[in-house]
Amino acid sequence: MLFRSKWDRIPDQSGIYWVAGETRLCSVRNVPSVFGVDSNAGGALIAVFWKIDETWYRHDDNAATEALQMSAVEWFPFD
Repeated sequence: MLFRSKWDRIPDQSGIYWVAGETRLCSVRNVPSVFGVDSNAGGALIAVFWKIDETWYRHDDNAATEALQMSAVEWFPFD
């Protein structure tokens, strides 16, 4: 079951949220993602996890780069 919120943004000063979405790599590839957002720090991105071939990786893990079959300069920066 997918939970959908009625919010159009994360409320300020309300803690850490885990948000599902996609990451668009600069190589124009989209990767299913989960983002950790800290609303107590102005909406700072504290973690990014990517689902690559049915396995979850932290975006800055060398295994993620290997799973993408790209070098970091090919996927960084990302949106």
